[in-house]
Amino acid sequence: MKMKEEYSYLLDEEGRNIVRVIKTYDKGLVDVTVVYYTIKEGKAIPLVTFDLAHGFAHRDLRYLDTKG
Repeated sequence: MKMKEEYSYLLDEEGRNIVRVIKTYDKGLVDVTVVYYTIKEGKAIPLVTFDLAHGFAHRDLRYLDTKG
């Protein structure tokens, strides 16, 4: 039976930078996802994700639009 644990950590006093950790278990740990979010205009925007989604550890990067 799959089980998930989720945690969120504020990285600054203003609450604009957040790390979320998601662990999935199925007879032991099977997946870990770590997501770094920033808050822009009231919305949480994922900037970096580390996970095992493709069977190996990898990182996905996203960039904020620098125009506005």
